[in-house]
Amino acid sequence: MNDTMLNIGGPVRVTDYGGEGSLLLLIHGLGGSTENWDIVGPDLSESGHAVAIDLIGFGESEPGDRRPSVEDNARLVAEVIQLLGYENATLVGNSMGGLISIIAAAEHADRVERIVLVNPALPVSRRHPPDLEVLTKLLGPLVPGIGVPAFKAYRAAHSPEEETTETLRMITADPSTVSE
Repeated sequence: MNDTMLNIGGPVRVTDYGGEGSLLLLIHGLGGSTENWDIVGPDLSESGHAVAIDLIGFGESEPGDRRPSVEDNARLVAEVIQLLGYENATLVGNSMGGLISIIAAAEHADRVERIVLVNPALPVSRRHPPDLEVLTKLLGPLVPGIGVPAFKAYRAAHSPEEETTETLRMITADPSTVSE
């Protein structure tokens, strides 16, 4: 494991876990840093060149004049891939890092080969607003006084198969492509 600092409009800490082949860029969540990947980084290096970054405003990547927004961090991800000498990378994003990975894949598709999402945050940036139906179903149970009873009533009225079908309809482009 080796820590270095890149200069991309300011300092960006990079932790290199080693490995060979294509780049696996590990992107932490809100309040995190490269250290979030220290336990799994060495294992991931068996599948490629595993590198974690501190996003703008996190860990040792002081913001300076940069904004620590998800959009600016998605741009940072694309710049890191290029600075490390790779054409593209697999992005492994946890929580907010998952959201940043999604935006990076949408905005910088030439730099992103694939994404791996680990408990990703909902896309709530201005440029990528959340789907109201999905947001309602995910956050509805949290509404004080009515959320939990409404959730329980929904669950009682629907079989596990119906819930699975409904969930697949919300999270896939074509539910028929998902095997049983």
